Amino acid sequence: MSLFGEYIKERLGKQIIENDDGFMSYIFSRDFQECYIEDCYVRPEKRKLGIGREMLEQVRREAKSRGVKRLTTSVRPSSHGSTVSLKAVLAVGFELLSAQTDAIIFVQGVG
Repeated sequence: MSLFGEYIKERLGKQIIENDDGFMSYIFSRDFQECYIEDCYVRPEKRKLGIGREMLEQVRREAKSRGVKRLTTSVRPSSHGSTVSLKAVLAVGFELLSAQTDAIIFVQGVG
């Protein structure tokens, strides 16, 4: 695990999946009913190769093993690259849960 990964795990209580091409950070709710995927990044030249989808499946397997019922994530429209993020979230099967001024929240069942 990278130094950054160790930091977010220790300091912020988040989990992280990392490889040479990207990372995904996530956190479980206290009651393990929800897993929020906070960040997902894949190097631009490696996008559309299924790397993000595979990291999502790793999170899904871990969530399922913990009895988590749903995955959530969000897109902030004001963020750089938000259109790309929105397309990626929809492409992996998340559905709209709610929208606020600068946050669109998505959800999907763990399965």
